[in-house]
Amino acid sequence: MRKIIVLLAISVLFLTGGALAQTPDLNIGGAGARAIGMGGAFTSIADDATAVYWNPAGLAQLKKPELTLVGYRGNWKDSYMWKDYFRGLDEPGEFEIGSYKLNFASFAIPLNPGGRNLVFGASAHMVTDGAAGSESVTSRSTNRWELQVEEASGGFYQYSGFAAYEVNQYLLLGMGAGVMQGVLHEKETKYTEDASWGVGKYRESHSSGETHYDSEMIYSAGILVRPWRSLKAGAMYRTKAPTAVTQENLLVSAYRTDVSVPWDPDLDTEADPEIEIDFPAVYAVGLSYRLNDLLTIACDYHLHAWSKAQLRDGEGNLLLDNGRPLLIAFDSKQVRLGLEYLFQPGDKIIPVRIGYYRYNTPVPSWFQEALRSYHDEDSGDGIDDDDYTYAVNGTSRNFFTAGVGIVTPLALIDTAVEYSRMQEGEFMRGLQASLDREVLKVYLSAIIKFDIPGLGSD
Repeated sequence: MRKIIVLLAISVLFLTGGALAQTPDLNIGGAGARAIGMGGAFTSIADDATAVYWNPAGLAQLKKPELTLVGYRGNWKDSYMWKDYFRGLDEPGEFEIGSYKLNFASFAIPLNPGGRNLVFGASAHMVTDGAAGSESVTSRSTNRWELQVEEASGGFYQYSGFAAYEVNQYLLLGMGAGVMQGVLHEKETKYTEDASWGVGKYRESHSSGETHYDSEMIYSAGILVRPWRSLKAGAMYRTKAPTAVTQENLLVSAYRTDVSVPWDPDLDTEADPEIEIDFPAVYAVGLSYRLNDLLTIACDYHLHAWSKAQLRDGEGNLLLDNGRPLLIAFDSKQVRLGLEYLFQPGDKIIPVRIGYYRYNTPVPSWFQEALRSYHDEDSGDGIDDDDYTYAVNGTSRNFFTAGVGIVTPLALIDTAVEYSRMQEGEFMRGLQASLDREVLKVYLSAIIKFDIPGLGSD
């Protein structure tokens, strides 16, 4: 039972873009085309409805009722190499997948009691895009060859309500509360050839399943300080989200082949046990400075506290590894920089933005020692594991962003692109695995402001 639970946890993290003891890519970019174009350095700006993600205090800057819609296109391309000199495997591979999603939607209503802004609203925000996949040769010998293709789709969203208040011209406060829900659809196809079957004869199998996510309440709070007109400082905290994860409807189809090969497939329908996984608490601080009426620069620091997240079984028992809480992933530490310049040709306003952010995931020394101890043990696979040396490095990943928009009488239209490339490798004596991942994301947003008598302020 414990083995099944741990394997399910690993698959959950894989499908969200990461791996055990690394950093899942849970929409690290965030929400909204304008913020993305500035590299996510938006904690101290936060002056549109996407502030519910970046810093809910910034919502108190809204002057009119506002509807926000943000679309998203993501494309992932993986190139990888697996070499095992003991077993004679040398397998390159490549896999590409893309998806379209709603990144963010919200409606905000500002009131103006006593001359101070009070803003309420609701939002839906994509926490992660579940699109993922891999293609790998899992067995190769003189007589047998096996290819496994894994694909996933879906995703999950956070649904929130929020409120923000302008205490005075220098201080804004805000908070949000919501839940996270979603489903990932998984599909696995396996192709097998065997010399004993004859030339061109193969077997093909299919399995599929769904992973459901339902979180407890998630809370966020923010503060925005405006000591003078040109300078703003902000901070945000979001609580961790204990989330029930259930994988079900695993169906293994009958093997089919273009020849008559005796086979007795497993047709059982299974349901894996429920586990509970914490999505991490998030801390963010930021500064922005408006050099003049046209140019704004901003910087942020974000911490996603994965090392404090926990994994529990279906009965709420904490899962341990040698007396320690089972590690889900290492902390993600992000530095974000952004710039926005307003071009004003004639009576038009065209914002142009560039941004950069980087996250580091350092590997603690105790984890390195644990890996060495693990690989010193005999795995029972016939290979002398004493000959193995193991090393794993922390992950560093660079993201480059750019965006452009246009201000029209009816709406603010923005688009942004985000590009990143990640290269990772794990090495043992006699074994090498490497991954080169390129990710391109495109965002398109529309912010529509309404003039409703009695709501908002000038």
